[in-house]
Amino acid sequence: MDIFLAVYFIFISGVFGVIIGSFLNVVIYRLPAGRTIVKGHSMCMTCGHKLGAKDLIPIISWATLKGKCRYCGAPIASRYTKIESFTGVLFLIASVGVYKYAYAAIINLGYNQQTFFLLYFISYVLLLAACVSSMMIYYDTGSNHIVTAVWAVICVVIAVILPPAFGILEGGIVEILINLGVTIGRICAVCAVCFLLALLMKKKYTKGDVYMDITLSSIFMFGYYYQFTSKWLDFAIYGLSYSIARAVTKNTRSDKYFGIATVCILQAVSVVHIIYMFLTGR
Repeated sequence: MDIFLAVYFIFISGVFGVIIGSFLNVVIYRLPAGRTIVKGHSMCMTCGHKLGAKDLIPIISWATLKGKCRYCGAPIASRYTKIESFTGVLFLIASVGVYKYAYAAIINLGYNQQTFFLLYFISYVLLLAACVSSMMIYYDTGSNHIVTAVWAVICVVIAVILPPAFGILEGGIVEILINLGVTIGRICAVCAVCFLLALLMKKKYTKGDVYMDITLSSIFMFGYYYQFTSKWLDFAIYGLSYSIARAVTKNTRSDKYFGIATVCILQAVSVVHIIYMFLTGR
């Protein structure tokens, strides 16, 4: 029964990621264009025909239509399916890292430790979704949008509030506010170092850069990346590595790939962390 529930949790997490990835395609296209992401129908980019529900099934629709529009036969960019698949893989990896603590919430949802880990997992994967949006918007436009930054900060705030709310960590409102301040301070510190290095190297640092740095550095706040050394040292390594790589690649031909590379590298680190935790029995 436990094995079945664990596999089911991981499988559903991957499927959920694919569905979210489909929504991210809308976010990535509409935010830079200044369009709302909560209204309006999806349509073919060539003929303008509104797409029906059967045309919007993630991955499956693209495969059954052989990568072509049902209505005009125009090729459909494979990047949409790639983003859906990539997001699904991210969610699946994250679920493997927390399944032994969270899967029991499927049948034991309540004010307990299992529910805490489930909600922590959800806040983390939603942050990953914000990072995917951010990296692709930067790839397409060389800038970023405030929505992804706000989205990321909300996920981080939820992750900070959850432990004391579920009794995982003791503390009242003062301790929660202090933890929030420290966490937001860390994100601001990464952005400040990115700005200083850009200034030192005489490179522009725009609002779009701030939005992406807030979004991507928020991922350092989650426990999927710690316990190699100490939390503060691990954070310092991630923050400095990110800031230096950001400054070096900025305004180069590799610049537009920076967000994509960052998300991929961090997921590789999370996989190493999962293996490390398994081997050490933590």
